[in-house]
Amino acid sequence: MWRSMMRATWQAFEHLFHWAFRLKPIQPGEEHLFYVAKRRYYGRQFQVDDIVVHRFDKVVELHMNNDMIADILSTETEMMPIVLRLLKEANRSVSILARLLEEEEFRDANAIYGITFIHRGIRRFGLHAIPLQTGILRSITRWHLKNVFRMVNPNADEILKNHMDVFEPKLVAASRARFVARHGVAASSAAVAEQSVVADHVLS
Repeated sequence: MWRSMMRATWQAFEHLFHWAFRLKPIQPGEEHLFYVAKRRYYGRQFQVDDIVVHRFDKVVELHMNNDMIADILSTETEMMPIVLRLLKEANRSVSILARLLEEEEFRDANAIYGITFIHRGIRRFGLHAIPLQTGILRSITRWHLKNVFRMVNPNADEILKNHMDVFEPKLVAASRARFVARHGVAASSAAVAEQSVVADHVLS
């Protein structure tokens, strides 16, 4: 009973957060792993791909779909299925995200970034995990992640005991231009053309 009440309260807070910070779904009407918001960057300088992100640069913030993550965390009892399902959702979402980033609204942003515990295996998507410096942001993020997990999964403490490192938040980032080149419309068209050539070769 208390888990249901806590989750309802948490979901209400999530909806308020989305409204207050103007988070945008990457595909209206469809559920994906990411939400985005275009902003000025106010954190510490960092380097990713071939660019350096400075304070006040225009960036696209990545925010995780916490409702989706909570559903995944609540239905699995082992860490490996959790990681695999999250990677599957990331794989399903990256091309949609890249196409959104090609729109005029986002073209003057030089990077995409977010802070999350979903950073294992992300290099295959052209994203890079950068360790957070020890500080209050890192501590608060870890506390939040662990308590959300405990709220939705009765086996959380056992999983956390064996896999505490999995819930270590990191800054996940990429150059917007390079991410779009890898996953955007042109990349998708090239992949389709290549598959067509291979099919023609096989059938000839």
